[in-house]
Amino acid sequence: MMSEAEIKEFARNIKATGQFIDESATELSQIGNLNEARNELMREIKNISSKLTNLESNVTSIKTEFTEMKTDITQIKSEFTEMKTDITQIKSEIPEMKFQIDLNFIQSEENTNKRLFNSLLCLTQDSKIAWIQMGYDVMPEMPKNLYSLRNAHRNQITVICHYYKIPPSESLIGDKQAIAEFVGVQNIRTHH
Repeated sequence: MMSEAEIKEFARNIKATGQFIDESATELSQIGNLNEARNELMREIKNISSKLTNLESNVTSIKTEFTEMKTDITQIKSEFTEMKTDITQIKSEIPEMKFQIDLNFIQSEENTNKRLFNSLLCLTQDSKIAWIQMGYDVMPEMPKNLYSLRNAHRNQITVICHYYKIPPSESLIGDKQAIAEFVGVQNIRTHH
């Protein structure tokens, strides 16, 4: 059993422990609050970490899009350079094209005049035929007058048909008449 002095000593220790617990209660409750604050801080850190991961993903996506845009811009620059080259080429060809158009117009006008001449003046066998020039193709040997056209052989008539892009037929007389009509001669059958 305990002596009175031991009991008093024990009671003082209990009282001191109670007083210590009483004084520490505020600190102990703050520790609980700290635990709660620590848990909240951990949740915020996880949230921030998730947001940083999303941000990193967005930055990577932006970098990829920027790289694609740089590639597109490079391609557009290349296409623009090609277009400038094409435009320069076309500009350099315009004078030649205009010259060709002018020549074609002149030739067309000359051919119209030759057809008119042939229709009005090729009336006898001795009438000279004004032959139509087809572009810049070399003209084959042509009969000089209506008589020569009427008496031309199949080979010469076939060459002339090809030159004028008239499909040759089975009828030599029909082919001669088609050639005559093409150049403006009304009829190769004359009376004189």
